[in-house]
Amino acid sequence: MKPPPERLWAAAADEVVTALDTDPVVGLSAGEARSRLEVFGPNELIRNPPRSLIRILVAQFRSLIMLLLAVAAVTAFVFGETIEGWAVVVVILLNTAIGFVSELRATRSMEALFELGVVSTHVIRDGAVTEVSAVDLVPGD
Repeated sequence: MKPPPERLWAAAADEVVTALDTDPVVGLSAGEARSRLEVFGPNELIRNPPRSLIRILVAQFRSLIMLLLAVAAVTAFVFGETIEGWAVVVVILLNTAIGFVSELRATRSMEALFELGVVSTHVIRDGAVTEVSAVDLVPGD
C-alpha cells in the first residue's frame, strides 16, 4: 500500500475507503493490519531525549533578533546612552525569561503525554469489532 494522500481527512467517506483500500463493514484483515504496521510503523510520537535546563536557556540566545538586541545594547553603551542600553538589556532578559518558561512548559507537556500510558481504541478487523492499542492503529483502520 502506498502512503495515504494528503488532506484525506477532508475527503468524502467513499474516497477515504477507496484511498486506504479498506472495507467499512469488514475492515482490515489481521494479516493486512500487520503488513501495514510493518510498512508505516507504529502510531506513536517520536520521543526525543529531553534537553537540559542549560540547553533550553542557551537556545533562547540563538536567534537573529537576540543578536540585533545585543548589538543595540552594546552600541548604546559605547555612545554613552546608558539608560537606553539598560532598557535593551532588560528587553533581552524579559525575552529570554518568557522563551525559557514557554519552552520548559512545552517540554513538560510532551513528557506528560508520554506518561499517560497506552490508549486503546475499537476497530473493525476481520469483520469483528476488536480493541487494539492506539500504537497498533494503521491507515485503513
